[in-house]
Amino acid sequence: MLARIMNVAKDSLPNNLNRLFNLLYRFKAAVYYRWTFGSFGKGSYLRTPCYLANTHFMHIGNKSFVAKGARLEAVVTGPHRRPELRIGDNVNIEQYAHITCHNRIIIGSNVSIAPMCSITDSTHPIDGVGDGSLGSKLLDDDAEVSIGEGTMIGVGSVILPNVHIGMRCVIGANSVVTGDIPDRSVAVGAPARVIRSLDA
Repeated sequence: MLARIMNVAKDSLPNNLNRLFNLLYRFKAAVYYRWTFGSFGKGSYLRTPCYLANTHFMHIGNKSFVAKGARLEAVVTGPHRRPELRIGDNVNIEQYAHITCHNRIIIGSNVSIAPMCSITDSTHPIDGVGDGSLGSKLLDDDAEVSIGEGTMIGVGSVILPNVHIGMRCVIGANSVVTGDIPDRSVAVGAPARVIRSLDA
């Protein structure tokens, strides 16, 4: 009997620790992120560690989740530039997703972003290769990205500057999106192309 009780306690320990950590993440969201982000919605939380830069330019809606290892970065490329990274309600951003914004990225509500995706409105100019780090040079332009409500971005996909993805789209795994995708489309490949409409 004692052995059975010990086994139950041993089995429930990981679950109880997960519950405890989730409570701590939610507490941090309620107490800390609400003050450091431009806005941070109710019920949203981030699993740490994740990389955050210039969060005062970021707005996260209600009941959204950012997984461990993700990177949310707002980059100021000029003295008058105020980046805007806006994430809607019920958005799910999975492990090691990388979102870099220097002008404007808008992610609609109910969007799912799978692990290891990259979304950026930034361009590294290749002029002057070898003259210092290209990583430190970003084009100060008005590029932007938008992802419509209810869209799913597959594992390892890359969304490049000046791309507008419509509502309720599916972007296949490892796709590279270089142009606009209409509402209710399935797009795959590098570069991504629409292979079917979800209305058909």
